[in-house]
Amino acid sequence: MNGEFDLRDKLVANVERKAKSLAGLKLEARWHWKCYRRGLLLWEEKYKNLVVDEGLIYTLDVAFKDGTKRPLWYIALFEDDYTPVAGDKYADPNFTEMTAYDEATRPLWNAGDIIANAVTNALSFASFTCNATKLIYGAALVSDPRKGVPGAATVWLTQHPYEVGQVVVPVGTPTIPYSPNDHYYVCTVAGTTAVGEPSWPIDSPDTVTDGGVTWQDAGVVTDEIMFSSGTFDVAKPVEDDDIVKVSVEITANAIEA
Repeated sequence: MNGEFDLRDKLVANVERKAKSLAGLKLEARWHWKCYRRGLLLWEEKYKNLVVDEGLIYTLDVAFKDGTKRPLWYIALFEDDYTPVAGDKYADPNFTEMTAYDEATRPLWNAGDIIANAVTNALSFASFTCNATKLIYGAALVSDPRKGVPGAATVWLTQHPYEVGQVVVPVGTPTIPYSPNDHYYVCTVAGTTAVGEPSWPIDSPDTVTDGGVTWQDAGVVTDEIMFSSGTFDVAKPVEDDDIVKVSVEITANAIEA
């Protein structure tokens, strides 16, 4: 038709309409770190942290079923170059916990009110008073205050020196951190162990003397939860008397799927 319109021409028009969006829920853990040396800020870091499957399942269980709510949460540091994955669990964290700090337990995540779909301890940073030279590679948010259990546990050794705070499991453990009697033991008096393995107590917090060492039953790992875990891009150094402060913000946002 040489570009001219004729009624005999057939017009075809397709109308595309955006499919209906489905709302989803995204949980994130945003971590904020500060390290002070002799009162001066040495380094500061912010990053997003992986919410592991165990934490997601816990959230669904408590919100929609009859799951048991954990009343308190704590921060555990780790000192090896491990990259967390979704399948990590509290009972099998896959990292080595850093326990070289003065606090007797893992510092509390003292969260405030929920504001704008987020909850954080930014008004009350968790604080670690370091007592050794270490590299910190990351951290996890967990439901258990017991320092070093199970992430720093090793198999008990005969005639071996132990320091206060070190964690062991009895001989016969096939794979750390699983204990043959399901219990973990924390050194409360430093010294060197005896030739023979002690008779381990199984009523926490009972103790046993082992050569020059005193072990305290730290109980079992049953029902403890890891909510999130993650690493720095580059490991962070700390030294004796450094103060490391950590806040964690948990956000819940609606997203379009």
